[in-house]
Amino acid sequence: MRPDGHGREVVALSTARPLVAPVGEPAVLGRHPWLRRAVFAALAVLAVLAGHVAKFPDTLPVLAPLPAVAVLWLAGSPGRRARALDAGALVAVATGALHATGLPVAGACVLAVAHAVLGGASARAYRVLRPSGLELRAARDLLVLAAGAGTGAVASTPLALLAFALLPGRLTPPDGPQWLLHASVSAFLVVAVVLQLGGRPTGERRDASTLERCGIALALALVYALSFWVLPEAAAVLSLLPVLVWMALRESLRAVTAHLVVAASAVVVAVRVGHHPWTAFPHDVQVLTAAAYVGTVALTALVIALFRAENQRNARRAREQADLLTAVFASISDAVAVLDARGNLLLRNPAAEALFGDLDVPGMAEPDSENGFFGGDGTRVAREDLPVARALRGHDVDGAEGRLVTPAHPAGRLVSVSARPLPVAPGAPWSGGAVAALHDVTEVRAAADEVARAHDLFAAVLDAATEHAIVAVDTTGRITLFNEGAERMLGRTAEEVLGSEVLDLHDPADLEEVARQLGVAGAAELFRHAEAAGPVTVRCRYLRGDGSPVAVSLTCAAMRDGDGRLTGYTSMATDITAQLAAERRLAHQALHDALTGLANRTLLQDRVELAIASAARGGGRLGVLYLDLDGFKAVNDAAGHEAGDALLREVARLLRGCVRPGDTVARLGGDEFAVLCPGPVGEADLVAVGERVLDRLRAPVRLRTTGASLDAAVGASIGVSTGDGTSTVRVLLHEADEAMYAAKRSGKGRVRVHGGAVGDPVPAGERADGP
Repeated sequence: MRPDGHGREVVALSTARPLVAPVGEPAVLGRHPWLRRAVFAALAVLAVLAGHVAKFPDTLPVLAPLPAVAVLWLAGSPGRRARALDAGALVAVATGALHATGLPVAGACVLAVAHAVLGGASARAYRVLRPSGLELRAARDLLVLAAGAGTGAVASTPLALLAFALLPGRLTPPDGPQWLLHASVSAFLVVAVVLQLGGRPTGERRDASTLERCGIALALALVYALSFWVLPEAAAVLSLLPVLVWMALRESLRAVTAHLVVAASAVVVAVRVGHHPWTAFPHDVQVLTAAAYVGTVALTALVIALFRAENQRNARRAREQADLLTAVFASISDAVAVLDARGNLLLRNPAAEALFGDLDVPGMAEPDSENGFFGGDGTRVAREDLPVARALRGHDVDGAEGRLVTPAHPAGRLVSVSARPLPVAPGAPWSGGAVAALHDVTEVRAAADEVARAHDLFAAVLDAATEHAIVAVDTTGRITLFNEGAERMLGRTAEEVLGSEVLDLHDPADLEEVARQLGVAGAAELFRHAEAAGPVTVRCRYLRGDGSPVAVSLTCAAMRDGDGRLTGYTSMATDITAQLAAERRLAHQALHDALTGLANRTLLQDRVELAIASAARGGGRLGVLYLDLDGFKAVNDAAGHEAGDALLREVARLLRGCVRPGDTVARLGGDEFAVLCPGPVGEADLVAVGERVLDRLRAPVRLRTTGASLDAAVGASIGVSTGDGTSTVRVLLHEADEAMYAAKRSGKGRVRVHGGAVGDPVPAGERADGP
């Protein structure tokens, strides 16, 4: 860039803003002002020549492109200095072209100035009426376009009349209205065609089938033939309007606009060759009438087509919003249902379908069915007292808890129900209805009866779901929505996380594990998996603001627009810390004895299987001791079950003290116990463990019961079996059990090995495996 004034002028021209943002104009023209000026100068010359060919010798043409070229040229000029240069260039080029067509220099110059004034006034009017830029997408845009064209025509009329006065053989009085109509219709129609055919698509669809399109084309051809050739009468020419309305209602806006070019050209040619309904009029009146006819046809067709396009766009936007709400609705893990004012079900999400099955939400209290909603005391809630019924009467219901029995869940599920009345909206199917949300708290309440969640109206889910973290991201994975529930759960504010990577909210190692479980390449591919597989629910860990993890159940779903294009992802994350703790407690209860805390039979069998597998890999051995208490029944009968339970707990404590850390002590039921000793172990080792147990049991133990304490002593009979990697669980436990009964038959209080004994042989007739 040169450091002189000219260089600075070039920069100003290239960076200044135009009066009205040009639509459909190539970007290269905006970057190079002199190239733009040359292109529009060439268009102005072509416009003058086209108008000259289309007119009678003593009149203006019906339509001419020059007014539209002036409007578009000056409207897009970047800055005042550029507009001054462009206006001067327009006057110079138009003057030369008009003079070349036979007009005197003075008249041509004034007429060129009139066009420059028309273009500048129209552009200024558009700047006031539509600062955002020229475009033709709605009916209101058409009014702006017509107002701008009319403003320019009015402003240029005095100069046009002066130009006509300087032209020999012209009469001034009829030229005023003729210029107004000619200039306004020409600017309006040509600019409309340029904006529609050269601008961005309006997005409307074509409703007409191929057969109907052929019918429209045939009807138009017949109308043109009748109006301008066979029956050139005023009545015939009006027959174009109904066909044009038919086309505007069924064809695309671009097709309608393209036809206007054909219609205008047909009228211009018909007037030029003398085949039209207005041949009886003078040339001035013919031109005036033809211009009015073209303007009426264009305005009618464009208004109808634009209204139709706008309605289609509104419908498409409504579908897109509905798709977004559907994606959010489907990602909610709670069951949500919407009812009308009569209690009829309007809508329910997949979670509600899974919870209710074939049972309608209002039918939860049918008296002749086992299904229904039951209160905490087990009684059926009356129909009028149901949360949804109360909401339909205008009451807010928060956290109403009960057991819901449905065909899908005949055993019942403990749920927390929230319901809200919907506002009255005349004509809407949900007017005066209600929305209900049901949260399944069965597992959580089984572990700790402390979870109480509230749910608001479906229409306010994003604002009211404060117990759930709702996070939305764009297609690049950057956070676009972070609700209040997410702020509470993670201890972060929306301002902190909006725009950041969503993966930053997660534990990286945990995400890699989730990706591995889903069979995807890595954490970065999880979103694509959700896009392909539909809504996906996983368990993972979020990271709070302080770095601590929180376990959540996360449902992720893709969001798409009305055309099926991916717009982002949404994820109704629920804190499942309490649920996981409950699951761990339930798992412990399923594998351990409730009284003593020892392993139960199921866990013992699993441990024996693992020991056998380990022995098979390493070539070692394992052993099992089967223990039955001697004298327990007497203590239990004499002192009661409380004392018996206390004695069993004490025996469990003693057994734990007699074995190695890696051994498993189990209670098999009643007063029977078992000990698994994995690893390298022999019969002598197992007998030593048994003798140690018998030695501990010989000493009386102090039992404390309600209101009393007593000393009790019991013995035990112990059977031992050994095995290796070829053994089976059933055989090992069966052999140890047989050896235990052999010990009882031998006099109790001793240890017996299946098939023999260590230190105290069993007589052959008393062996557990027979003689």
